Amino acid sequence: MKALFSGEYRRAAMMGVVGLPVILALLVFRMFSGGPTDTAAAPARPSSVPRTVVTAPPVSLPAPVPLTPVDRALLRNPFCPLVAAPAAAAVPQVACDRRTVPAGKQTIGLADIFEEGGVRLARISIGAFTFPNLHVGDTLASSLRVVALSDRCGEFEYAGNPLPLCEGEQVLR
Repeated sequence: MKALFSGEYRRAAMMGVVGLPVILALLVFRMFSGGPTDTAAAPARPSSVPRTVVTAPPVSLPAPVPLTPVDRALLRNPFCPLVAAPAAAAVPQVACDRRTVPAGKQTIGLADIFEEGGVRLARISIGAFTFPNLHVGDTLASSLRVVALSDRCGEFEYAGNPLPLCEGEQVLR
């Protein structure tokens, strides 16, 4: 026995002495703990009985609900409180009025006309969006077309109707 724990087999013998009782303890614990609970609950059936497959009838999903477009003019300002607190004497009131743009309409404004590289360009704002570097003939927002640009004014066409604008002007369409 002394020769078993010395020499080149010493490491394997030590692992066997320590590992064998651990493995046996785990097996005994597994046997007395009852094993997995899933197999005990399932009724035993002979293996010669063929399995039958039952398929569920196809489920028809409900039709998707169409989304209604949101009118941006009716949205509230996220920086204004929902309920106004009583104002202190020295604190100025913040103006949090509802937007003045009617439903279904938007503002169209000509911010400026400028030249870049000998080409005349315009910067137009439609609602909250600004469109820079527009050339003559460009169409934006699917209904506004740039017809002509002069020094401070421009000719535009909105939904087939002429729309003259000068720098700084805004119209409601």
